[in-house]
Formats: sequence, structure tokens, C-alpha cells
Amino acid sequence: MKASRRSRLGFFIAVLMAVLPVSAWAAACIKPGEILDVPMRGYLRDEEPNLTLDFQGGDSIPVAPLSMTASRLRILMPAQGLPPDANFKIRHHPDRGPAKVVANGKTCTEGPVDPIDPVDPIDPVDPVDPVDPDTSARSGQKALERRAARLPFERATASDVAAPSGAPEYLIVGSPHEIARAEAVLLRMDIAVLRRNTLDRLGLAMMALDLGGVVRPAQLHSALARDGIKAVLDRHSVYRAAEGAMQPAQAIVGQLGDAGCRLSPVVRVGIIDGPIDTGNPSLVDVAIRTTSVLDDREKQGSTDHATGIAALIAGAGTESAPSGIASGAQIFSAVAFARNGGKDVARLENIAEAIDWLMASRVGLVNMSLAGPKNATLAEVVRIADANGMVMVAAAGNNGRPELSYPASDPRVIAITAVDVASRVYRKANYGDGIGFAAPGVDVTVPTNSGGIAHRSGTSYASAVATAVIARLMSQGVQGRAGVEA
Repeated sequence: MKASRRSRLGFFIAVLMAVLPVSAWAAACIKPGEILDVPMRGYLRDEEPNLTLDFQGGDSIPVAPLSMTASRLRILMPAQGLPPDANFKIRHHPDRGPAKVVANGKTCTEGPVDPIDPVDPIDPVDPVDPVDPDTSARSGQKALERRAARLPFERATASDVAAPSGAPEYLIVGSPHEIARAEAVLLRMDIAVLRRNTLDRLGLAMMALDLGGVVRPAQLHSALARDGIKAVLDRHSVYRAAEGAMQPAQAIVGQLGDAGCRLSPVVRVGIIDGPIDTGNPSLVDVAIRTTSVLDDREKQGSTDHATGIAALIAGAGTESAPSGIASGAQIFSAVAFARNGGKDVARLENIAEAIDWLMASRVGLVNMSLAGPKNATLAEVVRIADANGMVMVAAAGNNGRPELSYPASDPRVIAITAVDVASRVYRKANYGDGIGFAAPGVDVTVPTNSGGIAHRSGTSYASAVATAVIARLMSQGVQGRAGVEA
């Protein structure tokens, strides 16, 4: 009889060890209120979990996942109502087809675990128990998981890069030393590091994180602050070209007086955008150096937008298209826009790499005809670039809102709005505090991929015109953002 019980116990241990990491188990059974940690099954990666906790006697209790990543699923067992010493299965019920077993195990004969730890290391006002750091760390993780269980799952939006869990990715940046220290905190909090990147010229290290949708940024901020780690964390946002619809107005780019005069000396102008069609007749004689900061899996966006921006700045001009305002400028093109869901978008990570490359290439003036949400991570990159003397120009955005898009809203960036031939503000332009200057951006003439011309409107094009004007000023000896603005 004893041998039989030992055999059954060994069987249950083997089953549980098969579905859970060893570190998650101290016994062959699960107590109420504990975390069930199972490998992710392939059929769940594309489905919303719809889980029940089923017992042999026929009882069934709905359960919700605590967190879900590409590799594992965490389930918080109910703190009350579990029958003791009972075998169970957790099943996923898809919209179609039979239920699938996600995990199985056995409940303990002991009572439920205490749902509230007496010490909560996640709370900065409640310190870690120095007597037993291992126990404190486990308690902290449980406290975090219980707190997360009471919060709704944070899902990525159209303005975010999505992490494998379906939550938004987060980017953390800081000096390599601080990011190395931060990685220990991430490990302690069981936060997945998706990618690592080094921005050498900016002196920054960057990591992309999956918070699993249940760890809140404020919790990670608190944990970093407790360890005195100086790093900046924010969502991995995506940015779109600040291009609007055409307005019926006269083409005005060619009316700017000295547009035909080539710069002397030459000024290096950076463009963070999509790819440029260097074979376009308006750009064949323009010096353009290009690099792509896109991931190998990303498909480059359209050449339409960036080609127009480059032509407005430095285009040589054709019979149908006027020359750029700063003809003779040397263009450094950082391809950061990729095709995604039928639209061209730039991930923050790629924008940061583009700025790093432009700094390494000694480019002192950068046009960012892009717009998106305010972001602390990108703001840190912009701060360092500005401190190193880079003059950055950005479009105000085309949402017609009383607030500027980012990065135009950053005080270290020169924000540009668009006006038409009669100096009337473009009706779709964002407005409010922070606008630096206005430039022609309504029905401006730009070359097309087919070799013809088109009339385009948007603060993107106004930003390009302003960048070209600034390039002329810099060629005349004006230096730095303060000098340009003066």
C-alpha cells in the first residue's frame, strides 16, 4: 500500500515537473492562491485564452490567465473554493472545435495560502526582509503577480509596437553601465528582454522589453528607482509621416527667391524617413548617402514621401519640378519607415538608431517629417543629440489638434507648421504652444516616382522647406539651434 502511494506520488511529481519549471515547485501539489506556470502551447499563440479549471467530480471553475508570453502561460489558482486532494485539468475552450488540455495537476490537502504577504517588496515604502533575501524575492514576485491579477491586461494599440504577449513593447535606455544594472532588476521581476541594442555615438544602451501586459511601467520605475538606476523607460511607439491631403492652392516652392543658388560651403542634411528614389530626375545630381536602420524582417516603405522631402531640400530641378531650397546640400538618408498593415510607420527603436547613425556621420541638421505620441525614451535620445549640437526640425502634425505631435513638441526640436500661398495656416495642422516657425506646406510641388510632379500638403513638406532654409543659414555660418532660431 505504501509502495503504491509512493508510486502515485511519483507519477504526480513527474506530471507536474513536465508542465512547470522546477523553480515553481516545492511539492507535488498546488495550493489555493498559488501560480500555475506552464509552457505555452502552440495553439494558444494565436487565440485568446478561454480557460476553465475542471475537477474529476465534474466541478468546473472559470480561470483567467495572469500573464501570457510566447513561451509560457501563468494562471493564478483561486484562493478559495478548491476541493482538497483533487486531480484537476485546465482546459482551453476555443471558439471552434473541442476543448484542449493546457495543464493538469492535483490540489494539496493543506489550506489556502495567505493571499496577502506581510511584506511587499514591490512597494517602495515596504522594504525587503534582509533576513531571508531569497524568500523576500519570492514574496515580491508573488505580490507583483497578485497585484497584476487585479489589473486588466494591457494590450498594444495601433500606436505601439506589439510584444509577443500582445502587450505593448517598452524601450529602456541609459548608459551601458546603468542598463547592465537594470537587467538584474528585469531578471528579478521576470520581465522578458526581447532585444538589445547599443547606440555608440549617443553613448546609450537600449533594450526592448515585454512586460507581459500585467507588470505596469510604474512598478518597474519604482524597482529601478529603489536600486538607484538612472534609465528612461517608455512605450515603443510608432510614428507616421506628417503628410495630409492636397489643398487647392498655388504651388509656391519655386517662388522662394534664391532657390537656385547652390550651397557653399556644403551642409550635411539628415533625413529620417522612408527610402529615397535616387534615380528620380530631380535627384540624379544630388549627393545622397543612404543607410537602412530597419530590421531584416521589415520591408522598406514607399519612396514617395522621402523623395518629395529630399527634392524640396536639395533637388536639382527639372523642366516641371523646381529646384530645392538648399540645392547643393549633401543628403544623409536614414531609412526608418517600414511597410506595416498597408501604412508606412517608423518604430521608435529605428528612429533612435537613425539619429545615432547621423551623429556618427557628423550630420548637424536633421529633418524629421514624422509625428507620433510624446515618449520619454525618444526624448532622452533627442536630449543627447541636442547636447551634441545637432539641430533637429520636425513637423507639427496633421491632426488639427491644439497640441503638437512628438518630436515637434520637444523644446529641443524646431517645430514647423504649414501655411499656404496666402500665409493661411493649413487647416489640418496641429497648433498651440511650441510652434517655432511656419513654412510653405500647402499644395507644394514635388516630383513623383513616375518622373512627373504632384502637389502635396502637410506639415511634413513645411518641415522640409524649413530644413532647407536652415541649411542655407548654416552654410552662411549660423551655428546651433539657438543661432538658427535667433
